[in-house]
Amino acid sequence: MWMQDVDIVYGVVHERLVDHFIGVEIHLTVNTITIFQLLIHAIKLEMMNEEINFNDIVSFQVKKAEGLPNTKLPFNCGLFVVKMLECRSLGLKKMSSINDDTAMDLRSKLCCEMFDLFMDKDFQEGCRR
Repeated sequence: MWMQDVDIVYGVVHERLVDHFIGVEIHLTVNTITIFQLLIHAIKLEMMNEEINFNDIVSFQVKKAEGLPNTKLPFNCGLFVVKMLECRSLGLKKMSSINDDTAMDLRSKLCCEMFDLFMDKDFQEGCRR
């Protein structure tokens, strides 16, 4: 049940204008949205502000996460956002291992985790229903 069993929601938003991914952490009990925006050279923060009408998010305080890893490669933003949200949901604050040098390893591990999930018999049984 919302606000009792679930008090934090994590999600990934695809910003179509510039084909970019943004992570969000929504704290339902304290009305806070934290945006995980990797600022790469091809994207300007002003573009994001044009797409989000902060007045529509009436009772929520919107803040930007700090101390995020940087990427020079725009195709890493989706992977980085997923891994940052995973770290955040596990309570890990240190994200220094998320970087361009480790991106291929992170990508491979994520693929293996997804493959294992789809091969899990309980998951397959649930999909048949």
